[in-house]
Amino acid sequence: MSYDILQPIPQGGNGAQDAENSRIAEIADELERLCRIHEAQRGAGQSDVVSLDNEQRVAEQMAKTSGYWIPMTDV
Repeated sequence: MSYDILQPIPQGGNGAQDAENSRIAEIADELERLCRIHEAQRGAGQSDVVSLDNEQRVAEQMAKTSGYWIPMTDV
């Protein structure tokens, strides 16, 4: 008795999951783009601001403008 699989098993993706992954990738790309713009604009006047602080500020701003922001009082 042989237990070998003789036919390939399709590994098709879930359409809803693929759409969600694409949406997340678009958000991440936009966040990265906004961070680069902000870093280019900050100049020497804000040399004490580290990249993490910059990323947090841009992420907060993007979340607020996109309607993803949930105030801590609502959590």
